[in-house]
Amino acid sequence: MVDYSSYVAMRPLNSALCSKDKGDITNRLQCAGEHVVNNVRSTGAGLLTLGASASAGCILYNCPKAVKFLAKVFDKVGKSAYNFLVGNTDKTKGIAKITTKVAKQFQKLPSSMKAVSFIAIPTVLALGYITNKFFYNSGQIDQKYTDRAVMEERLKRIMA
Repeated sequence: MVDYSSYVAMRPLNSALCSKDKGDITNRLQCAGEHVVNNVRSTGAGLLTLGASASAGCILYNCPKAVKFLAKVFDKVGKSAYNFLVGNTDKTKGIAKITTKVAKQFQKLPSSMKAVSFIAIPTVLALGYITNKFFYNSGQIDQKYTDRAVMEERLKRIMA
């Protein structure tokens, strides 16, 4: 039985090599090669992001002054965002209701959790961006080699 990580690592190769719309074998191999490069880049970026977040977490763990400072900054940012949303109620009625609930819950959190959220929120956003970019590039790679195969097929028909 194949474990999940092996399946995920081999999926682009299988889809590129077994696809009938990618043309000849050289085109399929080039497509699979670009998929491997895309996988390595996105995995590396994700690991780098997680490593940076873990390093920041270790620094926060060892520095209680930074935790208190970030908690104060978090409160100020939260209050200013809340005031902005409540001040513009005609534009942001639905968001203001949700934001008030979330802001009240965040104010109840201990300062250590506020500091952790300073690390966690950008990490989650960065990983989401990396994932989105990975899937976008995968689609671009597939389309590039599908178009190339169609052009080769048309050239063969014209030359024949």
